[in-house]
Amino acid sequence: MASLSNNTISSTYQSLLKIIDNTQLSSSLKEISDGNGNGSGVYLNNSGILAIDNTLRIGSSQEMFISHNGNASNITNNVGGLNITTSDNLILQDALGNKWMMTNQQGSVNLYHGSDNIAAKLITTTAGVNLFGTINIYDPVSNSDRVQLFHDGTRGYINSSDILQFQSGIFNFKGTDGVTNIISGSENGGVSLYYQGAQKLYTTSTGISITGRISQLSDPQAAQDAATKNYVDNQIPYKSLVQLVTQSGTSDPTAIPVYNNTLSSYSWSRISAGQFRITATGIPFTNNKTVVFVNAGSSENTFLPIYWERVDINKIDLLTYDGELENASFEVRIYN
Repeated sequence: MASLSNNTISSTYQSLLKIIDNTQLSSSLKEISDGNGNGSGVYLNNSGILAIDNTLRIGSSQEMFISHNGNASNITNNVGGLNITTSDNLILQDALGNKWMMTNQQGSVNLYHGSDNIAAKLITTTAGVNLFGTINIYDPVSNSDRVQLFHDGTRGYINSSDILQFQSGIFNFKGTDGVTNIISGSENGGVSLYYQGAQKLYTTSTGISITGRISQLSDPQAAQDAATKNYVDNQIPYKSLVQLVTQSGTSDPTAIPVYNNTLSSYSWSRISAGQFRITATGIPFTNNKTVVFVNAGSSENTFLPIYWERVDINKIDLLTYDGELENASFEVRIYN
């Protein structure tokens, strides 16, 4: 019969769990024998600390394993779900104490980045999530093209490195009150522009509908702008040229432009005594649709007659006297 002495087990006694070096448990980890004097890879100390060299198996049918392969620790759960229960916050962090994730009991889940373990980047709330910083959405194919969403403390931004496309059957841009319309549109209807919630422009199948008046239209330079302005001008039954004309002695008249939507530019010349000609770069003066209004302006001889004559598609002559025109108002209307 084996004997026990000073909390040790005889080294010759087999088939009994014991410390491999046949000594007492102490504060140092001691390896447990397999019962035949061989190591088991399982260590204990008298403080209840358990250490395992390889894998800890939990469950009678290999339901769960906890192991370390020298590079990483692994938890493998083979049956059912994996539940972690705590009576307080759950914190995941690195060896330096930098948080990765923290859950608040009956509250939010917070996600962090790097050494900034105070300011969370994402916090769940009862309404959804709060995000802090810039959101980058990348193209999964090129891994470079992206859309950025962020706020700089003054205004919010949506930036795209390529085309930014919105897709919706109906869209509405509203003010901060969530009520006042700014822009609205429908894929089966028109687009509306608003001013302080009141509709001012609406697109239709034939063009646009405007509430109010168009103001501050200037003479366009670009062809596309000119075409747009020409369309607007066509809503008026005529195009017009308005100038203030002065002539003295035998000099050519000079003109101060007042208004011009004829899409042509003009020059004046003295043809002969009392005969003055305006010439257009284009061909605006349509026959039987061109009307001229003219007076002598501030000339002392305002009682003298002034006649006009359409010479051809781009020329009109004034017939009067030399020196008769002094800041004279001159208007040509070409009716549609």
